[in-house]
Amino acid sequence: MSIKLLLILLILVHPKFAFSNTISKAKPWEIKTNRGETILPDIFYAEDFQNEQLSPVALSNNTYQINRLIYPTLGNPNLFERYEMDEIFPVIIRLEPDLTEVLYNQKKAIKADYYEGTALYLLQNSVEDKNNQIHLYLIKREKREYTTIKESIYLDGNSAEVYEITPSRIYLHDRSIVPNPFNKRDTLRFYFNKNDLSKIPAGLYDLRIEIVGNGVLIDTEFQYNALRIFDTQIKNSYSFINISDTQISVDYVGGSLSIGYQSANKIEEFVHFVNRTDNQEIKNAPFIMLNGDLHNGGSTKILSPFSVFLNYNNEANLILDILKNSNYPIFLIPGNHDGITSFGHAPSIFNQMFINIVSVVKSKNPSYVGRFIDYLKATKDLIGGKHLDIYHGQFIRKPYVSSFQKGWINVPESERNLVLYDGFYQWQKAYGPLYYSFKFGKNFYINLNTFELRQHKRSGWGMYLVNFGGGISPTQIEWISNDLTTAQNNRMDAIISSHHDPRGGHDGKDFPYYFKQLDYTDISSVLLRFLNVGVLSRFTCNSKWIQFFPTQYQNCHHDGLHEWMHPDPEFDCYDEDKYTASNVISDKRVGQCRSMDELVKGKGLFYSGHQLINLLTNFTNARTLLIGHLHYATMEVLQSNHEVIPSKLNLEKSLETNYFVLERANPVREAAYLQESNRNKGLFPINELSYINSFYEKSSKSINRHLKNHELAILRFTAASQTTPQERLGKENYGFSLLNVSIKNDFRSYTLPQVNKISFYQNIGNNFTNIGTFDIERNRDFGKFDLTNPLKSFFTFNELKIY
Repeated sequence: MSIKLLLILLILVHPKFAFSNTISKAKPWEIKTNRGETILPDIFYAEDFQNEQLSPVALSNNTYQINRLIYPTLGNPNLFERYEMDEIFPVIIRLEPDLTEVLYNQKKAIKADYYEGTALYLLQNSVEDKNNQIHLYLIKREKREYTTIKESIYLDGNSAEVYEITPSRIYLHDRSIVPNPFNKRDTLRFYFNKNDLSKIPAGLYDLRIEIVGNGVLIDTEFQYNALRIFDTQIKNSYSFINISDTQISVDYVGGSLSIGYQSANKIEEFVHFVNRTDNQEIKNAPFIMLNGDLHNGGSTKILSPFSVFLNYNNEANLILDILKNSNYPIFLIPGNHDGITSFGHAPSIFNQMFINIVSVVKSKNPSYVGRFIDYLKATKDLIGGKHLDIYHGQFIRKPYVSSFQKGWINVPESERNLVLYDGFYQWQKAYGPLYYSFKFGKNFYINLNTFELRQHKRSGWGMYLVNFGGGISPTQIEWISNDLTTAQNNRMDAIISSHHDPRGGHDGKDFPYYFKQLDYTDISSVLLRFLNVGVLSRFTCNSKWIQFFPTQYQNCHHDGLHEWMHPDPEFDCYDEDKYTASNVISDKRVGQCRSMDELVKGKGLFYSGHQLINLLTNFTNARTLLIGHLHYATMEVLQSNHEVIPSKLNLEKSLETNYFVLERANPVREAAYLQESNRNKGLFPINELSYINSFYEKSSKSINRHLKNHELAILRFTAASQTTPQERLGKENYGFSLLNVSIKNDFRSYTLPQVNKISFYQNIGNNFTNIGTFDIERNRDFGKFDLTNPLKSFFTFNELKIY
């Protein structure tokens, strides 16, 4: 054995690079770090074939923000704690196999499949041949022109504060185990340790890659604010910034783009403030977290096919321009406004008033016109899309399997929906994956996607949709369980970031009600009424002369506050309750649930909210849940043995009626209900709640509803934009929060740092003021509206505000 080969093998088995046996094994489509963080739950998330739609996802410069460089990204950055002995900075790139062959000598690759849950090969880095190599650069904010404008750093030469970094190791995923179409690209991992980055000063960096072949620049990509390096050890105390519900929208006014005062410019004010503040606690914050609804998915003014077609793309261009200017890395998770989808069936009245949707597609994506017209004809009675067990992409995903063949089931193109746009596709090509985890100090952050409804259940038009979430797929539930296990085995406090509250409810009331999933239907006339009844603007809301519609719609009631959705009875059941090829005549029903009557006799339905609560109650290190969605701030603490959800719904007659009204409060949902009633030849029966309750009870019996030997703090955050009903001293409470992480010195035996203090910053007159700082009393039980809750009298609510 050569000395060089022996040294490589010694490096691989060295403890600092060894794969910890306390970390759940990664699946072939996942990438975990040596400390258990799931930086990528799906290495194919940014592939074009997984994000195929008619609306553009490329940015204004006709390039994808995320293409080959899939980690780190602006919305999923890396925090490199240099003082940690085993710290590794990974860069993950998806590269065409012919380029891999040219750039790296695969004949000398060493198989290292014991390192992770998939077969990896250690590649020889051709350091000597820089003319055939992927060059990686870290660029300080002060030299951002090298990130975006400079054609080639390699060809033109480096500059001060532009650092080329050379990895210790490069791994190649085994392509032979990856089925089509996944193997059209290789997965490459570039690993950097402390020594590799020893000459890089602490700070925030953009990451740029340059692919150079035969001395010629083939391509370049970059990510803003992708890496922050820390020199000072994070002991047991730090504070991070949290924002939520920015709901950034772009309006067309007079043929040009303008920014509404309620969204984008408020986020610009936030970025400007935190970048320039003298407040040391804010200045020292290591990162920002956002709890969902980054986008708005359109605006109240945008209804025409042309403008709706470009909603998400216009918003993404604007969002990136704002967030890249932050002096902090930012971790993003999606909310319901971020994941609206459409299959091209524009409301008929707007299709007639404005340019036809087919003409829009023809002007922007002409190669799809024929296929699009055929699709519209084939689905004229399914304007909310074909019912498929697909959350996004081309595949049905199965949990609790570790092979592509069993875990990924391809749906043929002829059977799939032709997507006009899906907000999650824009997200994955602009910011990063939809969920992931990261470690900082002694805390393990698990960031969820709680609008993980199936694609046809996220269908709407512009910002108008029927199902507002939340929901989580069985595949994501399994992933959460694995990461909580990793955190617990490694004695790390788990902080879970979620957009929705899995307990259910509406506007903090009617707990624990879950809302029914409905199909999007043609709602042209109702949309017009929706525009005229005061739900959309303060002017119409406060103008009595225009409120001539039924009383139900006169109070400016916002109906998008559903916390969690009921299971989808077509698909959300257990495998033993699904039709198989052996027990159904038509193959079209294979994989769907048996009839509701049959399910009552079996396990019942899969309640994702219950499943998430089951994890929160069973893992004693899961002690903080951060949520958004309702646009106001609350704080509550549940103690050990607290019943997080009841075993059955409260079905008193008065509440049944109230639930029924809430279900149909939104005219868009009412239209869907009426359509469903026509199909079923009857109105939505009140007693359906009793029927649903049988499934609720069945699901609740299969989980642990009480907290084990730990408390759970549930913190809800106000909107970052001016869309809140909450007030402080007569002024709207929109802004951001600062969360302090420390070790709580009380009678509890818990010795890990956790979120123990929260400061609220209110945007008053384009400036931010600390309006209150509160300790989180983790040693007592109190609800969000209890009289002893410190926030109960601190904030007030104006029910008529638009939120």
